[in-house]
Amino acid sequence: MSRRVAAVDRISAVLVGLALVAGGLLAIDWHHQIVLDLAQTVSAPDLPPTTDLEWWPWATGGAGLVLLLLALGWLWGHAPKGASPVVRLPSHQGRGQLSADLSSVASAAADAFQARAPVSGCRGAVHATRFGRMVDVTGHLEPHADLATVLEGASQTQREVTTAFPSGTVSCRVILNTPRTLRRGDRAGQTPRVR
Repeated sequence: MSRRVAAVDRISAVLVGLALVAGGLLAIDWHHQIVLDLAQTVSAPDLPPTTDLEWWPWATGGAGLVLLLLALGWLWGHAPKGASPVVRLPSHQGRGQLSADLSSVASAAADAFQARAPVSGCRGAVHATRFGRMVDVTGHLEPHADLATVLEGASQTQREVTTAFPSGTVSCRVILNTPRTLRRGDRAGQTPRVR
């Protein structure tokens, strides 16, 4: 979805939402006469009292159900799509088809990063981006981690993933979080230092 389509989509959703809220408030005020005295100013004596008929609650309930299903369909159609875990690889000989499971690549990249850097609890995940797929490697720094070792491990992990997919459709990002637990010498309120 382009930015222009997304902007029009958001603006129309806001306008429809505001119209529905205004209509609901107007209906509540019509019944309870909190702000406006609409019952006295709007009258239609020639119209039959439809709201008193037996089928009226069923009709309004059915209309509400149809609107609810339309709203759910709209939300489902605009939900962000997850990245496919399988990526097709080009075949140099022109025969057959190669594919790679990016979930396995993300898991292997997380294991490799944890093995070469002072980090713990590394996990890998795959996300869709505008330019392709992103392999995210997330881990927690050790309390007294050496920054040079962490940077070298992150760079090497990113190089390995991007080298495996030379077409450029798969990239890698390393996300580092603060240490999970601090040692006794480091208490909450003291920022752990990365050397």
